[in-house]
Amino acid sequence: MTDNGNVNVAKLAGEFVALTEIPLPVAFDKTTLKTTGGLVYDDAVKGQGMTAHPHFDLTRGETINFLVRFGRRNTYTMYRMPFGQKRRMLIATISARRPVYIHSFDLTLNYIILVENLLRMNPIDLLLWDCPFIENYRWQTEEPSHFILAHRDSGAVTRFAAPPFFAFHHVNAFETDAAIIVDMCAYDNADIIKALYLDNLRGKREPYLAPPVSQFRRYTLNLKTGAATDEVLSDQLIELPQINYQRVKRHAYRFAYGTDLARGRLLPR
Repeated sequence: MTDNGNVNVAKLAGEFVALTEIPLPVAFDKTTLKTTGGLVYDDAVKGQGMTAHPHFDLTRGETINFLVRFGRRNTYTMYRMPFGQKRRMLIATISARRPVYIHSFDLTLNYIILVENLLRMNPIDLLLWDCPFIENYRWQTEEPSHFILAHRDSGAVTRFAAPPFFAFHHVNAFETDAAIIVDMCAYDNADIIKALYLDNLRGKREPYLAPPVSQFRRYTLNLKTGAATDEVLSDQLIELPQINYQRVKRHAYRFAYGTDLARGRLLPR
């Protein structure tokens, strides 16, 4: 466990916090940037992992996030937390035989969306933990990927099977009359993780692994048939995506912004 909040910053329960992928938000003074201690929740919700990319529903006035719990029973626990409060309220708890690596998730008007990719972990391996945490995960193709939808009010859970893919970041998600639309920065597999190792980025790994190129990919989850289909909206590499969050989050939209790498000049060699 580490309190190295090096992934994101946000405002939770009225405090500015630095976040990483474990549930230890580090509060800091917004003027001096000095840390003021960890954010202490007013509940007994437990977990060892989370995403550093919570969502904020400005209409309902609540923060949405989830926790991953490892143990004899592994779970994804989705929760809401009203603005200005430190008590997390459970929405749904989902069993996971082999938890997957989930860096972010998405939110629509009525649903929380998690993606179970194929980068899975057997928690028993943690008992012999002698390697970086991410290396406990293995790309396992014997099962499909899944989109997990949890209804924000009832907690009812629906799964949609999808072809194998991996993603760090969602772009946006919204509902139509018959489907859920989920836009993501998608890769065919999880090779991007190895490509981002520091020795590879510095050109010291042989053979060198060129960073894979993501696609701006749209997944359509048909609520009537239960089918998940995908299409590529753009071959332009997009990562670290941003939208006009306050205006279009959870709604149909026209623009997304992100980073790209100049092809042919990915890294100096």
